[in-house]
Amino acid sequence: MSEPFIDQFLRLATGEATFAAGQHIFNQGDAITWLYLMQAGTIHLVRHQADGNVAVLQRASPGMVLAEASVFSSHYHCDAVAVTNSEALVIPVNSVRWLLRNEPVFAEYMGFLSIASAATGTKTCRDRDPQNCGGSSKRMACLEWWLDAIKR
Repeated sequence: MSEPFIDQFLRLATGEATFAAGQHIFNQGDAITWLYLMQAGTIHLVRHQADGNVAVLQRASPGMVLAEASVFSSHYHCDAVAVTNSEALVIPVNSVRWLLRNEPVFAEYMGFLSIASAATGTKTCRDRDPQNCGGSSKRMACLEWWLDAIKR
């Protein structure tokens, strides 16, 4: 996530949370009340498959919003499990929803992240997935590419 958007999340944060390795942060079906801006560690979003396998949907690390697409839903569609001891800022989802209604650029970018996180296949900047663009300068390049793309 680019710095201007992280700044928005930092202003909305109401506290911090720590999670031990192996701890569930939320489970599929739980009501969405919070978003988490990762500060340290790694948390995976996982979905348990009918065949017993586990699909990892997101590998959230520092600077990333855990399950950002959940802002568009009322209930989580997967589980979040801390892979390592982790820390995150806690952000009320209703505050993010307020931004979505009142800040058009923020809303467009969050919509972009939601679509990108649902994409399959190769994950590169060109394929509109800022989560896999590497460092913050590459993420900013992704954002600039995306902003240019929506102007067309």
